[in-house]
Amino acid sequence: MKKYFCFLLMLLFSFIVQAQENSPVEKTFKIGLFVPIYLDSIFNPDIYPYDKKFPKFSLQGIDYVHGAQLALKMFPPSRPTELFIYDIKSDSQSVNQLIQSEKLEQLDIMLGVVKETDLVQLASFGKVHQIPFVSISHPNDCGITNNPFYYILNSTLKTHCSAIISFLIQSHNNDNILLVTKKGSQEEKVYNYLKEFNSPDGNNLLKIKTLTIDSSFASVQSNLDSTMKNIIIAASLDEVFAKEFYTSVNNFTHPNYDITIMGMPNWDGFSFLNKTSKYAKKIPVYYSSSFYVNKSDTNNMAYKFRNVYANIYKANPSDFAYKGMELITFFSSLFSNYPDDYLLSINNNNSPYLVNYNFKKTKASIKSNVFDYYENKKLYFLKKQNGVTSLVW
Repeated sequence: MKKYFCFLLMLLFSFIVQAQENSPVEKTFKIGLFVPIYLDSIFNPDIYPYDKKFPKFSLQGIDYVHGAQLALKMFPPSRPTELFIYDIKSDSQSVNQLIQSEKLEQLDIMLGVVKETDLVQLASFGKVHQIPFVSISHPNDCGITNNPFYYILNSTLKTHCSAIISFLIQSHNNDNILLVTKKGSQEEKVYNYLKEFNSPDGNNLLKIKTLTIDSSFASVQSNLDSTMKNIIIAASLDEVFAKEFYTSVNNFTHPNYDITIMGMPNWDGFSFLNKTSKYAKKIPVYYSSSFYVNKSDTNNMAYKFRNVYANIYKANPSDFAYKGMELITFFSSLFSNYPDDYLLSINNNNSPYLVNYNFKKTKASIKSNVFDYYENKKLYFLKKQNGVTSLVW
């Protein structure tokens, strides 16, 4: 076991994948992947305290790495490509240390699973050196302005709220729509975004009744209509509130209520909606997401990836592993197809086995005179019911 972990430690610290032999003519595309792995915290010269498993706090980063590694091995791009992996929680590879060492100046693109402080540093570095930085996971602009090299992949809450209103207009315009919220700064922000997009010129596009909940959800049931479809927007990012709300709605006794819950984008990770949870019940929950891969289609990359991954690691890949695979495949193939202007062609690389993106120039404020960054505006609407996730729109 000790030899295995030492080998893995060396692999993750020094890992550089080269997809093909370097050509003296073709430029090598260099991708930097910044992920939290915490190797210095995990490994001790004398003892490994986590038995035969990695601690949970490091699994997300490790899964991204596994997916990224397999991407270049399984689906090698047609042009030379190198992948550099940086453990941003390492004692010697913090983002600040990497910037000071000048190691990052060789990169052509940076992909980061990073929080706000590291995000701001990488985006600023990217702007100075004209190296695009793609924030994979953080759904926030972090106050960054006037930076054409900053790309937000995981769409902001404001974009999700815009998509929710658009989805309801197209699919549920004639239904009974309730908006359930509670007091709180996040809830107020969600409410204001939804109100803004539902009333762009002061006139409501949808008829929505708002219910502010203090403790009891009885007012929700009293506003349901048994003669039509009921759409309940649960406008809260709070998992405790979401769980109480979902459980209460499932316990409503009227047999003829046709109910669909519209949750928030972070509901995807709420454990009470998992198949193994006792709370996963019959009422469907819809939510928007910037990431969707059809894992059951035997003709796509995800299916092949799952089989190879399971054979190597003896487990099914997590969504983080799928994302690592998808992102490296996406950007390496983007460069292979458009080596001279791959960023200008970022929205042209859609294919059946990849997530589709739609990066748009975005202003952080309507008062901005120039655009501030690029944001992915392509969202999927997914449904969770009885623990099973499926694509709705």
